[in-house]
Amino acid sequence: MDSKMIGQYGNGLKSGSMRIGKDMILFTKKHGTMSCLFLSRTFHEREGINEVVVPIPSWDVATKKPLGRSKRELEKHQVELQIILKYSPFKSETELFEYFDKIKTKGTLVMVFNMKLLDSGETELEPSDDDIVMRELYEEHVDDKSVMPERKSFRAYSAILYLDPRMKMYIQGKKVLTKRLGDNLYRPKSYFFTSKRFKTRSEREANKAMVDAKSAGDKAIELETIAKEVQQEDQSISKESRARIRQAQDSALKARTEADLKNQIATTKQKSLKEPKTLTFTFGFNINRRHSYGLFVYNCNRLIKMYEKSGFQSDGKRAYAGIVGFVDVPYLVLEPTHNKQDFADAKEYKHLLRSMGEHLTQYWKDNALTENSVGNFWDQFGYISNDVEEEPSDEPKYLRKRAMQLPCTVQCANCLKWRTLPFSAKNIGRTFEDTWTCSSSNDPERNKCSAPEQKFTPPIGSLQKQTKTAEEKQRDLIEDIKKKQEKLNQLEVPPKRNVTAEPAKLVLQVPPRSATVPKPIIPKPTIITQPRTTPQRIAHQPTARSTPQTTTRSTLQVTQRFTAKAAPKQTSQPAQKRTPPAKQPTLPTPKQPVRAISAPTKATGKPTAKLTPIARQTSAGTIATNRSSVTGSNKREHPTAEKEICEVQPKRKRNEVSSSQDVQEPEEYQSDNSDNAQSDDANAQSKLSKYKKGIVVEVFVTPRWYLGKVVAVKHRKNAPAKVKVKFDNYQKDKYDKWYDETHKDLKLLTEDYPMSEDTMVNSPSSTTPTSTTTADLPSTGREATTTSSPTTGTSLKDTVIALDKMLRSCISYILVPEFSTTSHQLETMSLEELQNFQLDKLFDVHSESMNTMMVERNDGLSKKLAEKEKELVENKKREVDCKTTLSNLRRTAAKLIRALNENPEESSIAPDDDSEKVDVLLEAIAEQALASDAS
Repeated sequence: MDSKMIGQYGNGLKSGSMRIGKDMILFTKKHGTMSCLFLSRTFHEREGINEVVVPIPSWDVATKKPLGRSKRELEKHQVELQIILKYSPFKSETELFEYFDKIKTKGTLVMVFNMKLLDSGETELEPSDDDIVMRELYEEHVDDKSVMPERKSFRAYSAILYLDPRMKMYIQGKKVLTKRLGDNLYRPKSYFFTSKRFKTRSEREANKAMVDAKSAGDKAIELETIAKEVQQEDQSISKESRARIRQAQDSALKARTEADLKNQIATTKQKSLKEPKTLTFTFGFNINRRHSYGLFVYNCNRLIKMYEKSGFQSDGKRAYAGIVGFVDVPYLVLEPTHNKQDFADAKEYKHLLRSMGEHLTQYWKDNALTENSVGNFWDQFGYISNDVEEEPSDEPKYLRKRAMQLPCTVQCANCLKWRTLPFSAKNIGRTFEDTWTCSSSNDPERNKCSAPEQKFTPPIGSLQKQTKTAEEKQRDLIEDIKKKQEKLNQLEVPPKRNVTAEPAKLVLQVPPRSATVPKPIIPKPTIITQPRTTPQRIAHQPTARSTPQTTTRSTLQVTQRFTAKAAPKQTSQPAQKRTPPAKQPTLPTPKQPVRAISAPTKATGKPTAKLTPIARQTSAGTIATNRSSVTGSNKREHPTAEKEICEVQPKRKRNEVSSSQDVQEPEEYQSDNSDNAQSDDANAQSKLSKYKKGIVVEVFVTPRWYLGKVVAVKHRKNAPAKVKVKFDNYQKDKYDKWYDETHKDLKLLTEDYPMSEDTMVNSPSSTTPTSTTTADLPSTGREATTTSSPTTGTSLKDTVIALDKMLRSCISYILVPEFSTTSHQLETMSLEELQNFQLDKLFDVHSESMNTMMVERNDGLSKKLAEKEKELVENKKREVDCKTTLSNLRRTAAKLIRALNENPEESSIAPDDDSEKVDVLLEAIAEQALASDAS
């Protein structure tokens, strides 16, 4: 046993010792007394004792005899000693004294034995040369970086056990290098959080104060009553009677004073219940260990919970790794459990974590980071891999970069104050010695233990609560309704359908008559004029599905049938120019005359109707899909009667819409459908879409191109395939969009970005990004036929030239003669050489040059100050000498003046007078002498 280990303080003596072992014995020595405390579960279990019995025998240090003097005390001492010798590793009193001798004059020694064992029979704790580790966690997760070192290593846990460490800790005889959490974070920022939710501890304290105040008031009333009774009973004026009355009155007065004080405390605590509690949340980036992130909750400077996940970190997204937050919660806000591993009130603790999550999101926004740009942020610190568990690169440039961004703080071994050292290349990766003191600091302002400590003061931020506008709420509500409708359509069982043999008919689901009818969406804009037909002809046409006797069909169903018949005919024609999307008219009720329906294409994220002939629909699932694609709402079907169709069709001739395409009669559609049906399958097989699921594409959304990925492809017969794009910068489903594969705003990512400025601007197509930075750049060209504006290249080139001049000016401003590069060389550098310029080395040389210059100036000023101080001392000495000489001369003159008088005793001046009065008399005597000489 090393004597240096004696007297080291530990947290949780009783609960901690009983957690890792069954028995604990404590030796303590102070003021000539030595005592032994024995806390043993083995003793209680074997003896069948339900109450806690703790033997504490004591001895005199000098004589080593029991402190007890009476027979009963000696018997108790002997019983306690026998219990210790029976259930401890010590078999005699002499062995106990040997451990007392290890303590010098005073101190405490704690021993824990009968350690807790694992299922394998080994101890739960495994001591090593310089650490104590959890054996099970250490062996199973020795290389698993998901298990934080603080959870399996006592040394790592002790390093962050206190938010502001002010004590020395040693494990296995080696000092623990404690650290302040805030000094190890990049871009730290604090937020003030105020809440009235934390009332549990305050209410308990207020109730306790009220009970104490009431009991103190009752006691004061009782003592005051006793004092009055004593005063009434003792009417004598004897000394003993007066003393008794005075004593009773003093006791009553003290009790009343104490009761008034406790009443004030209770009133104050009761009022404080309504006051909000303020906490400080601090966040920052852990650039040294990105995989160690989460929230740390301290209670009165002591760690309670660590690596808690809240806010967007609880979603498990790796983009949000690396951010650490901490808060110090006082007892009045949250009370920890007895083992200091959790908080007593779970609801208030969850409220605290939820609030920290909200502020964590605000911190993320304040740093202007996104899921796509955060990769560039970590790349600059050496995190080349996308795997969060990977350690940063050990290349010198990355080590230097990380060291330059964090303050180098060291704790003095004498005064335990934290000192921040200026950046120096020799401190990169350096482990400071255990005996480092303030005198070793190169900061002249704080190289003494008497100098004050520099406080950790991060910038302050504020939580900006965002309120959604009415449009955003409406949009979110619509998206929510759409998602729920899609789930409902998936769960809905489609009804059985009787498929007829006629391939020219289409089956479409329509909404109710009374509501606004949704507009059908067709792949290409088509205007179909419905010819006049007789009601009997339409009524006798075979239907695509069996119609119930009590239901009817709307006019939209018939209109969509003929619209769909014309679609196969048009797909075989050459591709025409794309017409702009037009507004879709709202269909009237069946009682109003309808002549034509225009169904233009809308390049939006809404699902497109699938118009499939009955002959090619092979399953009810396909029919249900078509139904949900056309309706686009959660309204049920209400087909209309056949006779209403007959009433509407003849009236549609009056509102025919002119079209550049040939209008075919229904008979022609039927005759051509057989040929189209054969050619559709061939086209679907031969014309495969170039867009595959997972491929990277670019989409033009005014005014720029955005990168995205194809997440779904829907192949359609006689129509271009539909492509669903998820944007990289907008990952939510509500931003996804559907496009036709022939759409001019959709293109593949097939070429590389050019490296030169001119080609970068005038490139006709986008390129494959080579890094995360270039992936965010939009393509400047839209299609092969689209030409880029030359002003873009000119403005970019001017910007680069301006930035080049600015960078050269900044470097020239801090360029020092000691640096290897001169101003002339800097002006003649190319852009590539300027990009590889050693800024870090220049900063070091500039810093050293400034330090040298400041030291020289400081030395010069010190010399001048010493010379001035020396001159000042000499002048003061000369002044003292002159005053002494003047005083002596005045005294001599005073004696002479007294001697000139006939009666010196009557002279008005004293012989030792050295005031200005002597000068006045001498001046008067001199004037008289001059006057007598003149006469």
